[in-house]
Parts: sequence; structure tokens; C-alpha cells
Amino acid sequence: MRCRLLAYAALVVTTGGGSAIVGPYASAQPGFYDLASSDQSKAVNLSNRRTYASAIFQSKNFSEALNHWRFIVGEGSNEAYDHFWLGQSYYHLKKYPEAAGAFREAARLDKKMDHAKLKLVESYFASRNMPEVRNACAEVLPTVTDPYTKKQLEAMNKFATEKKPPPVFKYSDIENPNYGKR
Repeated sequence: MRCRLLAYAALVVTTGGGSAIVGPYASAQPGFYDLASSDQSKAVNLSNRRTYASAIFQSKNFSEALNHWRFIVGEGSNEAYDHFWLGQSYYHLKKYPEAAGAFREAARLDKKMDHAKLKLVESYFASRNMPEVRNACAEVLPTVTDPYTKKQLEAMNKFATEKKPPPVFKYSDIENPNYGKR
């Protein structure tokens, strides 16, 4: 069986008996593009890879999607979208420092991409790196335009800057023979 990707995310499945077009745009039938073909232009191949990487990501195969987004970014892509989805792939694989780097680059490439700024802070938050949460919030909060995103960032910044109360219950209390007695 051989698969080729069509533009618009339709997939051609070729078996010994013939071919079938599957996917939501199967009736559109634009030109065929083979991902492995060396005679296609670089732009078409990257566009096809983006479509394929997005489909793989949506199927929750994050490690495979990560490989495709890394390839796209490694080819010198300067599109914020590519760096954002690279970060999303890292994030879903719980590689938070790498995700933060990709989200930072996406936010640098597109100053209006508030969601990349939010995901940058969420990456530091997920790795429990509160100093970086505070630094990233201080850096991106003044530039965020979406009120909902701004509210989320303010809440994370507040949590990262609050002093935590001392724990009420300590594990050593359990070993105390007088614990719980009046």
C-alpha cells in the first residue's frame, strides 16, 4: 500500500487493485504531490509537510508530528505558525523547555500571536519554573492585546509571585505517636 498526500488534506491510498481518495476534500482532486518526491519545488514540499504534520498532530501522534515540524523549521522556515506547532508538539510530549523555546520564537516572529505568548508562559508553568514564569509574564503582558489571554497571564503571574503558605500537614506528623490524640 502506498499513500500520497493531496493538497487540502485528502489522502490517496494505492493498493494492488487501484487507488482511492479519502478525506474531507476527496472530491476536490487537485494535483497530486508526493512527499518523498525530489522533483517538486521546496515550497510545495514544505506546504505538503505542513498539511501532513497538522494531520498527524490532530491524530495525537505527537512524536511523529514533532519530527515533521522539526524538519520544516530546520529547512529555515521563518513562519510563526511552524514554530508554534513545533512548540505544541514538544508541549504534548512534556518537553517543556523545548516547547518554551519554540513558543518564544513564534512570538518573536509574529508580535500579534498572543496564543504563542500564553503557551510560552504555560510551558514554564508546567515545568514548575516560577522565576521564568514571572520573567516571561513581565516580558509578554505589556504586548498582549486579547483580554482573555491577558487575564490568564495575569492569573499565572499572580500565582507565580505569591508567597506560598507553610504546609498545614507534614508527613512527619504521621510518625508522631501523639498525632490526632486530644
